[in-house]
Amino acid sequence: MSSLAQAPIINQPAQPSAPSVDELMSGLRPLKPAVELPTEPEPFSYEILAWGVVGVIILALLSWWIWKRLRREKSLTPEQTAMQSLDEIAEEDLSHDDFIMKVSHILKGYLEEKKLFIAVRQTTEEFLDSLKNSEKLSEQRETLKTFFEQCDHVKFAGGTLADEQRRELINSVRSLVKGISQSEPDKS
Repeated sequence: MSSLAQAPIINQPAQPSAPSVDELMSGLRPLKPAVELPTEPEPFSYEILAWGVVGVIILALLSWWIWKRLRREKSLTPEQTAMQSLDEIAEEDLSHDDFIMKVSHILKGYLEEKKLFIAVRQTTEEFLDSLKNSEKLSEQRETLKTFFEQCDHVKFAGGTLADEQRRELINSVRSLVKGISQSEPDKS
């Protein structure tokens, strides 16, 4: 027989017994009395409303001031915009092609801003055809034709421009803009 069979049997539980409820409750603090919750909402706070209104007014005034300032800066006439662009291009050191493209774009942009022609997206030939069939700019027709033909010569025939010729082209556009602004009412 084995040695396990000869060992005496002991009546002890394998684990200690669980503590009683009274033993567990003795370690807890006593319950506090119940807190009564308010049944009515807090009264309306006019102070919060007043600060909100002041904040909205400040934001509105600040937005209005910024809008006026931006609007004032952008409110150049087409003539002023063209002249300012011509001043800028006169100071730039551009290739012949870039110079001609910018100068002709300034003039065509001016004509569009004055609502005389849709010129920026037209070729020289299309522009001159529309100019020929129109009563607008009759006084400047020949000057415009000469200007755009000079531009095409440089763009497509590989012509070059000396500094003096650049100044003459810029002055030509300046006189065209001045002449158009004096002869045509602003359509905007």
